Amino acid sequence: MTLKDLRSQVDAVDRIMLYVLKRRMEFAREISELKKLEGQEIIDSVREKEVLEKVTKKAKSLHLPVKEVQEIWKRILKLSHLVQQ
Repeated sequence: MTLKDLRSQVDAVDRIMLYVLKRRMEFAREISELKKLEGQEIIDSVREKEVLEKVTKKAKSLHLPVKEVQEIWKRILKLSHLVQQ
């Protein structure tokens, strides 16, 4: 593969990642609506801890830099908080 081909593949993955992030935010919005109807708190620190633990475990199994992946997910969770308000 050429450099141009590889960059094209990276661009395609970036587009997919953005679509997946958009979908995740749509789910976060739906979850917040249900929580509001049920009188639950929007922020669920127990669930967030579970998410980070799962992501950490998966990152390790994929040989990804755990600390950096955790930071990415913390940002994703922060973005979820914003769309849930």
